[in-house]
Amino acid sequence: MTTQLPAEVAADPAAWLTTPDGIADPFPVYRQLTQQNPIYWGHSLEAWIVTGHSLVQEVYKSHHVFSSIGNGLTRLARLPVQVRSGIPTVELVEGMEMLSRADPPRHTQHRLMIGRPLAPRRVGSRAGWVNELCDRLAGQMAGVPEPDLIRDYTLPIAYHAVLDLFGAPMEDLDVYREATSAWHQFVAVTSDPVAAAERYEAALRDLRTAVESALPGIAERGDDGIIASLVEAHARGELTRDELFVMIEIFLTAAQDNMIYTVAATVYELLRHPDQLAEVRADPSLAAAAYEEGVRFDTPGQKSPRRVINDCEFHGHRMEAGQFLYNFKAAAVRDGTVWSHPDEFDIHRDQNEAPRGTLTFGRGIHYCIGVGVARVVGPIAVNALLRRFPRIELVPGWQAGWGYVPTFRKLTDLPLRLG
Repeated sequence: MTTQLPAEVAADPAAWLTTPDGIADPFPVYRQLTQQNPIYWGHSLEAWIVTGHSLVQEVYKSHHVFSSIGNGLTRLARLPVQVRSGIPTVELVEGMEMLSRADPPRHTQHRLMIGRPLAPRRVGSRAGWVNELCDRLAGQMAGVPEPDLIRDYTLPIAYHAVLDLFGAPMEDLDVYREATSAWHQFVAVTSDPVAAAERYEAALRDLRTAVESALPGIAERGDDGIIASLVEAHARGELTRDELFVMIEIFLTAAQDNMIYTVAATVYELLRHPDQLAEVRADPSLAAAAYEEGVRFDTPGQKSPRRVINDCEFHGHRMEAGQFLYNFKAAAVRDGTVWSHPDEFDIHRDQNEAPRGTLTFGRGIHYCIGVGVARVVGPIAVNALLRRFPRIELVPGWQAGWGYVPTFRKLTDLPLRLG
């Protein structure tokens, strides 16, 4: 898809990324910025915009210069004081230094708490269960009159897989989904900030009630899930009750979203490239490469926010303490100076072609902690679908639509003919 950019984009290209057309196709802006202006102050987003592969990589690795602490503060700052006084749970969650919103040494401590449940051996041991789950959900989708890949397949796979790994009860699924949806509305620069904050507060309160109710049972079971590990850390005095909730909230509102839409994007691109689809059918081991390319080609979370710690100069640009920076990995993984034909979907692509490889899962201390889960579940989900439906295809005439959340690229639906 090639979009003709309007003339006014030249003044502030990041503004295009907040429009429906820019969400549907941000790549011309990414390409323009990477080639002409890989670091610039985006007035519309009130942040520095970084796009080039080497620069994005450098930001990721420079946590001592570009901090993850306080990323939620820019959203809270949009709100009147009287509104903030009425959303204490949002203030707690967005303001606390936890995991992805923390720097060392706290960040290091938090990752150690959840290292065991996310260890490759433990995640890999669940591959058989994931395969059974995907087969079962594919079979259920076969009975749906108008099947939709996201609604009927990738969404339930992601939630079942993530909640099983976390040890969280499935009966609260609607609560988790509302918390995730409310968070996305809250962070969207185009949303009504007051209405979004109030919805987010209500969703977080419901989530905390559900979590608090589930904790005693999780502790009694003594399983090896993430939540059980965090409960043990709380019992040892390493986490307060508030910290325990915020850590669980981070996982339950963010972990499954990428899986839902990366699997969907991979299947979407395979269906648009029948020759590559045929290759994966003939050799299921290629599903892993197809998934890696799907994540690179159309990563859902397009940027990573950072905050400038002290006044500094970054490649000739004077940055001030407290300013925000958006590190656009979605632009970096399509940087034509380091990738061959970056705007083409190619399951045979060398993901290490760029110096130090792809950045789709981040880099540095905040490298995606759930990458092992994604790399187990994603290929299994692709293979189970293709195995169950040998003649699957897109519905003729359907046009892809994208959720209206700037800098998040998520298909709204993916209707299929299962064959």
